[in-house]
Amino acid sequence: MGVFELRPSGAPAARAPEQAVRRALLGEWSCRPPGGEALADVALRVRDFTTELARAAHELPPVPDASVTHWRGDGRHLRLADWGQTAHLTGLSLAEGTS
Repeated sequence: MGVFELRPSGAPAARAPEQAVRRALLGEWSCRPPGGEALADVALRVRDFTTELARAAHELPPVPDASVTHWRGDGRHLRLADWGQTAHLTGLSLAEGTS
């Protein structure tokens, strides 16, 4: 949504009617609002993320129950920092986890 982020759905038409016309012409899939990205951009970004995730996960063991996995990003790529950590579960008894 770019400059219209967190604004009501009618904000683009009210604040920048030319953007509303542009969006109607180009369609939601292709129109990039000022400072934002088109749905096609989002789809490509999600595809890249799932591709990297699948590549990294191919070499990993199954995820332990209640574990924590941590990824670090550099703005362009994610890197696996910790996989399936369960140290936070150490010392818990079954009674502590129930109400």
